[in-house]
Amino acid sequence: MPELKPFVDVFVTLPRAELRKNAEEISNQLREKGLCVITPLEVGGFGAQLKQASKHKAAFAVLLGDAELKDGKVVVKDMAKGEQVTVELGKVAEYVKSKIAAV
Repeated sequence: MPELKPFVDVFVTLPRAELRKNAEEISNQLREKGLCVITPLEVGGFGAQLKQASKHKAAFAVLLGDAELKDGKVVVKDMAKGEQVTVELGKVAEYVKSKIAAV
């Protein structure tokens, strides 16, 4: 029987519909690393989506900000500690996986 996870590893935000492709690509990278990921169906502000992430007990949230995406980066927020770091798009899955493994 597969191991059931008690919470979501990562919540990928969707602040604007135009960023859905970015959100899906990041979500797929995270899932390929074996992480449990949620991406909302509807767009919303960061505040509302971070509340959703908390409701789902997500360990991390990935924030897709325009300025960061322009530089090929996203913000990763540790939901328990409230700390945020900027991470390159191609390294998000490895970063989150290493943080979860360290817990």
